[in-house]
Amino acid sequence: MESLSKVGATVYVLQINSKATVTDQLRRAAEAKKHGLHPFGMLYVSNLPAIAQKLDGPLAVDAEGNSSPNLPDPFFKPSYEEWFLRPTLKMAKSGLVDGLHFDWEFYGKRGEGREVYNDEYFNAFLKSQGISEGVPVTQRHRWLVDGNLYNAYLTFLRDLTEVMFRDFADKIRKIKPDFIFSSYDSFTGSLDNGGWRSSAITAGLHRPEAPNFVVDPRHYWDYGAAPWWDSTYSYHQKLGYKHIAGTYDWRLFGGRPDTQISATRWMVENAIHSDGYWVWTEREFGTYEWQAFAAADRLIKGFERKVGKFQLHGTQDIRSVTTVERSGNPEIDRKVKQRTYHLDDEHLVMIDNVDCFRPLQVRARFPSLPAGSQWTVQDPMTDLFFSYDGVSAEWDAKQLLDGLVFPM
Repeated sequence: MESLSKVGATVYVLQINSKATVTDQLRRAAEAKKHGLHPFGMLYVSNLPAIAQKLDGPLAVDAEGNSSPNLPDPFFKPSYEEWFLRPTLKMAKSGLVDGLHFDWEFYGKRGEGREVYNDEYFNAFLKSQGISEGVPVTQRHRWLVDGNLYNAYLTFLRDLTEVMFRDFADKIRKIKPDFIFSSYDSFTGSLDNGGWRSSAITAGLHRPEAPNFVVDPRHYWDYGAAPWWDSTYSYHQKLGYKHIAGTYDWRLFGGRPDTQISATRWMVENAIHSDGYWVWTEREFGTYEWQAFAAADRLIKGFERKVGKFQLHGTQDIRSVTTVERSGNPEIDRKVKQRTYHLDDEHLVMIDNVDCFRPLQVRARFPSLPAGSQWTVQDPMTDLFFSYDGVSAEWDAKQLLDGLVFPM
């Protein structure tokens, strides 16, 4: 714990094992708190079926009309109160735990029912649509699709989910208003493939004063040359969530040799371009791991010292600057990304994510500046000014519309 706090760790999830009690987690939380870390508890959805069975809860009915004791009804509130609400209230009351992380993986094919066709919910949906037609269970999915009602039904289930989890969140935040919820997900707003469920849970638990942490796990498995900046960051940012780029230690420390940036660089880039980064660890750290975390922390702190105010307090957009990659290769041009932050009369333009095999030249154009206005353009990391003519540090709006060319 002490070493983690010295290499930049801020949140420590109290993952012990799926059978750990709240008491076990609180014992670990006290140790983490002692070293300045923010402890988050952890819940596994794979433990939910056993709890639902003890309560004799109903089972989910799928599109084929089947059910399984490993997939309980996702709207049976008593089982979620026992699995989620009671332990989380205990954590919040302890004063030791600052948040909760969900593990939604169906270990052993145990989890919760998702797209359910139980009479209770399907008939309630029909009533909400003013439909009195009876539809056999095994035909309900096809009937919805043929009637262009499938998305409406998923939206109905999503709304039920959000209401249930909002009620849970309200109870917890009466005790600890700034309690944070976190989960693995990379949802993009689509309703199918369980998207309605994950987006609804997140929406129900989210509060602007205590935003949800959405841990994007796609770096667990994506191709090593895949652009790490292709993420759901912008989507989550619009919703007010915090997007945390995630990976795991095997992948980061040599498990995928085709990865084209170092572990240190991966951590730095994701800390800067996301709202943070996450590493799931299942190994004892050796010298290289500690060096990588420490080096990344030093670089991140340098970035925060220079331009952190823009990311913490500024507003951002992607339209005020246009970037043009100078080779004319559209495939390379796609890899040049920019994001702009505005804070009072200063503006930060972040341009990067370039092709890792070759140096590039990029022209940055500023099309929305007031005519006749005067500006200076500075590299914030080195404090060096760019010059239009090699003499003056001042640029006018027309010169910046023509653009600033620089090598990367």
